[in-house]
Amino acid sequence: MDDMDNRDIKKEEKCNCSEDCQCNECECQECNCCSDNQGGNNNCSDKSKCEGCQDCVKSSTGKDASINRESRQSNTSNSKDVNELQKNLDEVVLIAQKLRFENEKITTQLKKALADYANMQRDNDKRNEIVIKQLKAKSAMEIIGIIDEIELAYQAKEKMQIDQSVSAWLDGMIATMRKLHRSLETLGVVAMGCKDGDVFDSLRHEALGVVYEGKEGHIAQVMQDGYIMSGTDLIVRPARVIVSKSK
Repeated sequence: MDDMDNRDIKKEEKCNCSEDCQCNECECQECNCCSDNQGGNNNCSDKSKCEGCQDCVKSSTGKDASINRESRQSNTSNSKDVNELQKNLDEVVLIAQKLRFENEKITTQLKKALADYANMQRDNDKRNEIVIKQLKAKSAMEIIGIIDEIELAYQAKEKMQIDQSVSAWLDGMIATMRKLHRSLETLGVVAMGCKDGDVFDSLRHEALGVVYEGKEGHIAQVMQDGYIMSGTDLIVRPARVIVSKSK
């Protein structure tokens, strides 16, 4: 009778687990303090009442510890992965900054090189243009020498008594002189067209002598016309003149 009453009292005893007791997860039927839950109590505050469930308690505790260890290991692994990823990102940012700096440096150098090349090309073009003009001027001087001789011979015709055959020959030379002028124009060389009475310009005129008559500083007589490169101020041959000077 007493034994039956004691068993009834034990059945009526309440579990001392906390409110979040997970006793139902245990399939053990030996826990005397958790019989109402139909399972072993792995969180009982009074372990003496769970003598029949010690293996369950140990197993459950080890299971929880294993889960905790796995969780901590997972968190540690995730933290390492995050740190490694951040490190890689920092390296990528650093490389990108270096590449941008190198790109800006190379771009600046390229622009400078292109500017230097353009300047050099302009200088070469100018030098080539000068050389070409000088070659044309040299060729023109040879033609101008022939023209000067023909003009002197024609001027002498007017002062000399010459027969008809010589006069006809000189007329032919005048026709040749006109062709030579056209050759000069092909080279870009034209006559200045100086006239008596023009203002004397030492850059364009060569004074062969002076006369003390007429207006001072003006051309008294043009002996030989000058020649220039068309469209420029380049003098191929200055005009040869006599200059008026006051006494």
